[in-house]
Parts: sequence; C-alpha cells; structure tokens
Amino acid sequence: MLKRKITVGHRFTIIANRYFPLSKALGANGSVVLKSRDPKVFFFLLVPFVAIVSFLANVDKKSAIDFEANGMVVIAKWYTRNHNMHLFVIKQNTPAQNERKWESSGIILTSEQIKFGDQFRKEKGSKFCFINNIRIRCLK
Repeated sequence: MLKRKITVGHRFTIIANRYFPLSKALGANGSVVLKSRDPKVFFFLLVPFVAIVSFLANVDKKSAIDFEANGMVVIAKWYTRNHNMHLFVIKQNTPAQNERKWESSGIILTSEQIKFGDQFRKEKGSKFCFINNIRIRCLK
C-alpha cells in the first residue's frame, strides 16, 4: 500500500469538509444551495465586521478633533485624490520645525479662510482654530 504525505492544506480541507460539507452545499449542477444554517455563518461574519468598521469610523472622527498644531501653513490643497478631502501641512513653531499633516473629511475651511503662509494654531479637542490670530470654526 502506498502512503501519502498529508500536508497542512490537506488537513485544512479535511477539517473544513467536516464542518462545512461541500456535498450538501452544492446542487446537482454545481450551483450553491443555501441551507438553513447559512444565515448563522453570515451573521457570525457580519457582526464583527460592522463592529470593526464603526470603531474605525469613530477613531477617524476623533483624530480630526484631537489634531494639534501651531505653526505656518506650508501646503493647502483642496479636493485631493483621497476622496476629495482637504489636506493641510503645517510647519511647527518648534526648534525641530516638524511638519504636521492634517487631512479629514470633517474640515469646513474654505480657500478664502486659509492660504499658504498663514499662521495656524489648533488645540487638541477643539473644533475651532486660529488663523492669523482670528478664531474660526474649522471642523463640523
């Protein structure tokens, strides 16, 4: 008798066929037939997906409010390729002069309010920013 080596892929197939048998899921012509336990699998996959997506959307919204910068506007782009979001790069007023990138769909500034070379200051947790020492609402 010839012995075959069972690989990891074979083991996975054996385990998968035990819990999700293909012979019961496939129809006579090879089409997929929905069984009564398929909604359980659907909801088992749907619930974590919805939870993760809602968490990431909340984190993205908080990141725009938690942005903090104090410096000069180096780049101001309107309607970028990233879903038409506004992009601002601010060069910090620190000895290292780090650049902070601020890109969010919640920014409501217009091209008349902020331009290249303007002094920009936004504090963490605030929806308002100071542009050339004038307080302006910058987030929805």
